[in-house]
Amino acid sequence: MGPMSDTLSRVILFLAGSVVAVAGTAAVHATYEHFSPKVKTRNRLGWAFILFALAVNTFIVSLAALRIEDLHKTQRLEVNFYPAAKAYARMQEVIADAKEGGSIYAVNSFEVPYRGLVNDAALVAEAQRKEYFRLIEEKMANVNYYRVLQIRDTEKSNIATLVGPTYVEHFAKLVALQGTPDRETVASLQVAHAHYSMSFVIVENVGGRSHLIWQVDNRLPGDAGYKAAGYMIVDDPDEVVVHHFKALYNQVTQEKGVRRVRPDELLPTAGPALPGKAD
Repeated sequence: MGPMSDTLSRVILFLAGSVVAVAGTAAVHATYEHFSPKVKTRNRLGWAFILFALAVNTFIVSLAALRIEDLHKTQRLEVNFYPAAKAYARMQEVIADAKEGGSIYAVNSFEVPYRGLVNDAALVAEAQRKEYFRLIEEKMANVNYYRVLQIRDTEKSNIATLVGPTYVEHFAKLVALQGTPDRETVASLQVAHAHYSMSFVIVENVGGRSHLIWQVDNRLPGDAGYKAAGYMIVDDPDEVVVHHFKALYNQVTQEKGVRRVRPDELLPTAGPALPGKAD
């Protein structure tokens, strides 16, 4: 939402509050005009009634202002859907908006292998994915970065068979950093039992605009895996939606069996063909 739209929303908020206030005041005035001939100035009951009416009017105005402010916050929420092949440019902008002192939270669902995108733009998507991860790695100097991988068996995991080489390379850098002492920011890569069949990334800027990247998947038959069909990207300055996904992240990471990823789990072994190069 641009400055002009924000200004317009504030004007509407002011006008709506003014209308409610004027209507309430008019109602009190009409009540006073109706009853004043029937009560004398010194009649305490008459003045008590008028004061009560004024109190009710003040309450209504305050309640309306709160409701209108809720509407104003809702208007600040911006939601857009991007097909998988066209999403990475916008996703890179979201990561670039991560502010110093903020946090990036990521949840992946790898209970079945990830097989790339639902399109034929494999090489383009792979290049964009590499740039996306490069931006995250650049931000890790000033931004906390937490990622959890949901898998079927946290005791016998071989992550390299579930994702492509670009993911493995990024995960390896994250694992190397999470053991570095005296870091000013947190770097963490964990595995957890599969809990939600969904993947998402939160960019949380405390006191600023936060974002959600929500991956929409196309499940392949059986256990063949899944492909990303598209991404829902939410700009959420008031964290109307983001705080719900933050709760999902917390739930996944607080489950029994959650642990850090070991370097050996990222080594390639015999198994299914690695996705990524052949999206």
